[in-house]
Amino acid sequence: MKSIDMEPRSWLLALVAALCFSSCIYPGGDQYEEDGEYARPLFGPDLEPQQTIASAQLGVTFYDTLERSGGENPLSSGSGSLDAVPAIGATWAQVFGSARVDWGLEGGGTMGYRTGNGAVESDLGGGQVDVDLDLFAFDVYGGAFVSTPVGDRVRLYASAGPAVQIASFSQEGFDSTAMEEISQSGSGLGLGYYARGGIEFFTAGQLAMGLTLRWIDTQTSIDENLGRLDLSGLQVFFTLSNGN
Repeated sequence: MKSIDMEPRSWLLALVAALCFSSCIYPGGDQYEEDGEYARPLFGPDLEPQQTIASAQLGVTFYDTLERSGGENPLSSGSGSLDAVPAIGATWAQVFGSARVDWGLEGGGTMGYRTGNGAVESDLGGGQVDVDLDLFAFDVYGGAFVSTPVGDRVRLYASAGPAVQIASFSQEGFDSTAMEEISQSGSGLGLGYYARGGIEFFTAGQLAMGLTLRWIDTQTSIDENLGRLDLSGLQVFFTLSNGN
């Protein structure tokens, strides 16, 4: 199993806590109260209703859980690990309301692929068998987000919602009972959830660079009698977003 020194979900909790704290003590750069409402600067991390945010993402996924169970195949249920899986993604968000905290809806997708450098231990004939595995995972997601400015050039945000995943999985091992190599692969559609939080730094050109942490947890039914694939882990992305 891939080990992570700090519990991944604690990163998200810390970001959400910082978001709530900053929104309570600081309503944003260059804001002032006017007739009971908050005036907002024309540009920067202070968002406006009906504004859209587009973000491109490049990073890695660290799987905390990679388990396959059930199915009818010579290699029975087991768990395994992969090194850091390269991943890319994109997110689009629509702002619906703004005050001390901006809020709206978002949608996006991520995908990652890793081959030839993982292993699974599975029961086979009462023993343990090492298995090489390959994994491709693509998910689309959507949910609600909240955002708050911190000064004139920084934005904190957090979001959560459901996710739909398409996964392709393959494993190869040696059947000591039949004394032959076994190679199996399959793909399937699954459901799960995500939660993410991040920080963005806005530039003079109305672009923002930042870092986002995203937790993903899914269960996918794999065809070819491979049963169910459980995936969960932390994704770390560098982001580039529009700042208008």
